[in-house]
Amino acid sequence: AKQDELPFQEIDASQNQLGWRGCKTLVDLCLKCKDLRVVKLFKNELTDKAVPALCKLAEECPGLEQLHLSYNRLSGDGASQIIAAAARGRAGTKGDQKDRRDKGFTLWLRLEHNKIQRPAELLEGLWAKKVDFCEARDTQKCGPRICKRCALVHLPYFSKQDGEASDGKSASADSVQ
Repeated sequence: AKQDELPFQEIDASQNQLGWRGCKTLVDLCLKCKDLRVVKLFKNELTDKAVPALCKLAEECPGLEQLHLSYNRLSGDGASQIIAAAARGRAGTKGDQKDRRDKGFTLWLRLEHNKIQRPAELLEGLWAKKVDFCEARDTQKCGPRICKRCALVHLPYFSKQDGEASDGKSASADSVQ
């Protein structure tokens, strides 16, 4: 209902030791913000238990411009699910690539410094599944709200990861913490 809507455009809960339960509560709050543009959850304690809530946010808020999840403890599998959900949520937006570029539909999704093993292989797997993303390596033509390719999701600095997942298994293994 309209009376339940919140006016926030940006929510910053970064550097708060936020875990998956707090993340779920925060996402519920985010989903009540009809004009939400930026969500900052970097430098928290988010593990793959937070992934269902983060996927819901990424998929159900197509107007979201930035989602900052760097410096958490997400695995490759968790990151893949979030990226795919973000692409699904934006794929339903009306218009062609030019419309998307003009309206800034590309999500700036920061996932660097997580527990993602073999990030290059993970991205190759997403390409194989036809997930539309850009690594934003051209800093002149790619940034928040703009993408030279008009991709659905930007993954800047994705290759910068903190190494091994806590269970030491590959990124494709089920590593729900």
